[in-house]
Parts: sequence; C-alpha cells; structure tokens
Amino acid sequence: AAEAVDLRSASLYVINVAHGNATEGKFQTTRIARGAGDPETRQRYNACSKDYTDVLLSLARAKKSYSSGNYSDLKSNGAIVIKDVQDCDTKATDSTYVLLINQDVVDTSRIIVILADYLAGKYWFDFYAVYYLGK
Repeated sequence: AAEAVDLRSASLYVINVAHGNATEGKFQTTRIARGAGDPETRQRYNACSKDYTDVLLSLARAKKSYSSGNYSDLKSNGAIVIKDVQDCDTKATDSTYVLLINQDVVDTSRIIVILADYLAGKYWFDFYAVYYLGK
C-alpha cells in the first residue's frame, strides 16, 4: 500500500539536501581560493565562499522559519539562497564542479520556494492522488 507524501517532511528533507549541497559548495570554493596561484582567482573564489556563508545562514533561517510555521519567511530565505548562489555563478566560471553544486543548490531552493507556498495553503495538491494517477 502506498503512503501519502507528508508535505512538511518532504520540505524538511529538501531543506536538508540544500544545506548539504551548500556545505559542499562552501568547502569547494574555500579550497579553490586557498590553492589559487593567482590573486584574481583567489579573489573570485573568496567572494564565492562568502556567498556560500550567506547561503548557509539563509538556509539556517529557512529551517527556523519551517519549524515555526512561518512559510512566508521560508519562501523568502529560499529566494535569497537562489540569488546568492547565482552571484557565485558569475565568479566560479572556471570550475565545472562548483557550477554543478551551484545548480543543485538553486534547484533545491526553487523547490523550497514552491513548497513554502503549498505549506502556506496557497495551492492544494493531493500527492496521494498523483501517486495513483501515475500508476
């Protein structure tokens, strides 16, 4: 028997996935900055690392917003994450791995923004019905 998807649990899971990806982004950008031979590359990746510091802070705030049921702030923090990671994209143009991490964080944050609207009651969605319709 299939179980209905619990929207709150799914939302927390996505926030945690985004946080894990962002932690990897912070690690990689810091690693590249420290190992950079030229000052321009070091400066770009240090700036990207600072973007990820902001991303991790916004995700921590998103988790608090989720826990308190403040879905408007959850959505806002998800949107801030997207902007900060896109800022990093303009600096990390020569690291395919960082760009992939950035895309993962943006994708999961877009899901956070959408789920925040569902949690706030802006949309009605029956995951259980969709599960059976998909069979």
